[in-house]
Amino acid sequence: WIVRFRPNHGLWALFGDHEMDLHEMASRLTECALSERLWLRFRAFTGTWPKIVITCENLGAYIDLPLPPTAMAVFSPGADIEAAAALLNALPGAQWVHFGDIDPDGLEIAENLGRGTGRTVQFYVPSFAEEYLPGRPTETPWKGIPDRSIFHQLKRTHKRIFQEVFMLDGRLSDDLLAMTNSYGMP
Repeated sequence: WIVRFRPNHGLWALFGDHEMDLHEMASRLTECALSERLWLRFRAFTGTWPKIVITCENLGAYIDLPLPPTAMAVFSPGADIEAAAALLNALPGAQWVHFGDIDPDGLEIAENLGRGTGRTVQFYVPSFAEEYLPGRPTETPWKGIPDRSIFHQLKRTHKRIFQEVFMLDGRLSDDLLAMTNSYGMP
């Protein structure tokens, strides 16, 4: 597998006896993409840890997410969570939220990540998401849901909201910054 992530400012990693500036790498290449073979030599993150790690299930949202400087984004494509879980496990004290489609499949991906890392699921929903209701029909039936108004409304109407609709909303950057600032340092 390959773990793909967009690191926060100041994050370094130690591979064997070589230290790598991950933010510098990502500033040149858009992101860090580390193969499983390289990951096996990973020893530790050094430098400044992220305030929050945000996993994204869709590639477009992952690439275009307007990250605050203290946040990290990790690509976690659907049911293929092994690489994202390995990275989250290497940051045991960092806060984590999942930003995915607001639908049964998005919740399942977040729950799989939570189980794979022993973490409590925190699902990031932009504060303005209810403006995107009623949403689109869902093909997967809703089961258990977080106790939040938007989930109740979507379950009741058998609808969903894809995370990509938020990417062009100018409020997303400020909303992510406010969410990130609500968490303390790990």
